[in-house]
Amino acid sequence: MCLVKCPMRVPGEGADAGGFALSVMAEKKRENGLIEYEVPDAIIGAVLGPKAKTLNEIQAHTGCKVMVHKRMTTECSEGHRLITLQGEEDCIIAGREMIEKVINEEQARRTAGGAPHQRSLV
Repeated sequence: MCLVKCPMRVPGEGADAGGFALSVMAEKKRENGLIEYEVPDAIIGAVLGPKAKTLNEIQAHTGCKVMVHKRMTTECSEGHRLITLQGEEDCIIAGREMIEKVINEEQARRTAGGAPHQRSLV
């Protein structure tokens, strides 16, 4: 069973083009084939998923290598973690879009007061 459902979209288009995720993801570094984002600790669990299943699915479906760094191992603001996306540009874009979707879904669930639910990529 897949945890994340993310239809492909053109960056910046669509009803939820970034939404809450854009307000909490801060780009820290951009190099050829690599982008780093600072993300609050409170939302990192949604990106990882149970036993890193969501993270692994994002990587499998996008071809983008996604690394969630441990706390205090990088230069991040307190209460934040670093996420590195690495790969071809289109893979990085797809990886970021899926991460945004996961974060937006988790925030919607939290504000609605709902229980955790399973996500599906299909």
